[in-house]
Amino acid sequence: MSNDAKGPYTPERFDALAVAYRPLIFACITQVRRQPQYALMEGDDLAQEGYLALWMALHQYRPELNTYFGVYLKKAILNRMKTLARNWLPHHYQKDGMRDGKPVFRRVAINVDGFEDVKRGNW
Repeated sequence: MSNDAKGPYTPERFDALAVAYRPLIFACITQVRRQPQYALMEGDDLAQEGYLALWMALHQYRPELNTYFGVYLKKAILNRMKTLARNWLPHHYQKDGMRDGKPVFRRVAINVDGFEDVKRGNW
């Protein structure tokens, strides 16, 4: 987005909001990283997802639904971080039958003891 953007969220305004919501983003990082399966995630990656969630929430929030923006934003941040973490974890897909003539697959997590196992491919 350029500095002459006509929308309500120019980069300068976003920067101010990013500073204001930084404590919420880092609280969400702490909450996500408390879960053992996400403990190995890099904080910087999760922070980036938090700021992306803020940007998207600013454009997708609908005040007519009578939801506080902070509540909406926290849910958006947590969802985005958990999606990143879920996609980051090693997994594979297994065929799980047919539905309406099409194959159905399910996601199967691969258990590893730590990041070193992931780097070595021990799974």
